[in-house]
Amino acid sequence: MEDSLMDIYDKTLEELVDKWILQGLSDEEVNQKIEEFDSEKVLSFIVETSSKDMFKFAKKNRKRIAKTSEKSNKEFIAHQDKLWGKCFEASEVMYTLAIEAAELYGKYVEENVSADQKEPKKFTYLALQHIHGRVCQQFAEVLCLLRGGFADAAHARWRSMYELCCTAEFIKRNGEDIAIKYIEQVETEDKSYAWIKESKAYKSASKPRLTFDFIQKTCGFVNDDLERQYNLACFVHHASPRNFQATKQW
Repeated sequence: MEDSLMDIYDKTLEELVDKWILQGLSDEEVNQKIEEFDSEKVLSFIVETSSKDMFKFAKKNRKRIAKTSEKSNKEFIAHQDKLWGKCFEASEVMYTLAIEAAELYGKYVEENVSADQKEPKKFTYLALQHIHGRVCQQFAEVLCLLRGGFADAAHARWRSMYELCCTAEFIKRNGEDIAIKYIEQVETEDKSYAWIKESKAYKSASKPRLTFDFIQKTCGFVNDDLERQYNLACFVHHASPRNFQATKQW
């Protein structure tokens, strides 16, 4: 790498010398310019020249470069499938079951539950239906990211899945009024957790903060390991020093 850089450096100096000679400078003046010319300026010139040349090359050969990259990606995914194929298969099955179960349940509700029976829980059903669809989409994203080797990004998407699952359980436990508040806030620009204020859980607590942490701690199914995994996913998702752990190998 050092030899290659020196070659470029020497070539750049040669090009500058030729340019000065063409401008009519004498040998003495050229030598003086070389002595006065610092390496930082030379390197800046190299970067500028090389970047232009690289852009021209990439533009001209973009199809070949893309094909090479595509081949490399396919080889990597094949390697991933060799290592984790059974896990990916099991995940695909879980995803398919979740989608089909939701479709069958929706069809059953539509055909067998009367309007009077739906009325007391219609907003709860609507909220949970939409959350379920979003979770399924994010699960598919997690699987795609894992296949591509993007573990940190997959962990970040798992974080969103986890938050949605906690939210769904919170709505289920706190009833129709909270489902209505949740849906009403979805239609606004409000990004806070104001919709939880009217819940039984919130009213029975001692003025907790309106945060996801409250939902997480009161939704009922979270344990220490899940909470620890969630906190780790938050580190990965945000601009945390923990990200250095994942990237320091580059």
